[in-house]
Amino acid sequence: MKLVHELFPVDIVPKHDAAYVEKITGGLWGVNNDVGQIKKVLMKRPGKEITNIINADTCTYNEEFKSWIHNEKKGYWISPDKSLPDLDLMQEQHDNLAEIIKNEGGEIIYVNCDDKNLSKIVNVRDLLCVTPGGAIINRLAPSMRQGEELWAVRTLAEQGVPINGSIVGGGIFEGGSFGFLNSHTAIAGHSKRGNNQGIQQLKNILEHQGIDLITVPLVGHSLHTDSAFKMVDSDKAVFIQDRLPYWFLEKLEELGIKTIQVDQEERWAINCLPVRPGRVIVAKEASKALERMDKAGVELIPLDYTEVQKNGGGIHCTTNTLLRDSL
Repeated sequence: MKLVHELFPVDIVPKHDAAYVEKITGGLWGVNNDVGQIKKVLMKRPGKEITNIINADTCTYNEEFKSWIHNEKKGYWISPDKSLPDLDLMQEQHDNLAEIIKNEGGEIIYVNCDDKNLSKIVNVRDLLCVTPGGAIINRLAPSMRQGEELWAVRTLAEQGVPINGSIVGGGIFEGGSFGFLNSHTAIAGHSKRGNNQGIQQLKNILEHQGIDLITVPLVGHSLHTDSAFKMVDSDKAVFIQDRLPYWFLEKLEELGIKTIQVDQEERWAINCLPVRPGRVIVAKEASKALERMDKAGVELIPLDYTEVQKNGGGIHCTTNTLLRDSL
């Protein structure tokens, strides 16, 4: 009598490649770069969770931070003029971003979340690190955001997106501090939103995918790398000089990446979204940065995103690319 394993041999796949993912899930998922033609994008449309948390009854205005702060620290709203969220305007600007992505060849996949306490879940970038073949589930640092991961996992499961790993135990990491320099080199920002244990776990997962992870220490109370550095083409990046260590700038030069400097007061220009190499959706109000990017040969799609930004996240923060063309 033949043994079962002789009748059903193990079909060992040498690596987690695109063909394997498509065979198992019925679709292609994952990225190995930050600038290739955009195909599928995760977003969460702003909803009642914003005004449920941020309103005159639940918040107190803090003059030092120029923000409305929830009395139980469940959220905040950046507002120098003391205005409260305009949800209609926020949704309009978010919808405008989604429409641009569609026009540029991207499909929008929305997170459906009915938890009225998660006022920051619109910033879907932090929930995942998307890598070749699937996504890594992150573990968010602030208590006001813990629980958002559950809704991301549910959405990925519905879509059939493979899970390549997750940050567990004492590890903390958020997707705003993850990005690719090229197809085999990624960066992770070390800050209060990405601790050593979280980065080491991420490094271990990426090692099995042949990707080298560079840890970039962020200065002071900076939270994420996407407020200091962002690739905008296969060989171009925008950056804020004072937020990055000099050795990292040397590394970019070594890799042949040309840099376009952005002033601190126009930091929302860093938080941009490439839709294909050298073509970028970027905050409209950052006029100096836009001029420098244009001069460097970057195609620009300016967008007014000012109301959404008051919730603490920009164009890059509120999108998470689940599929791009490989480079």
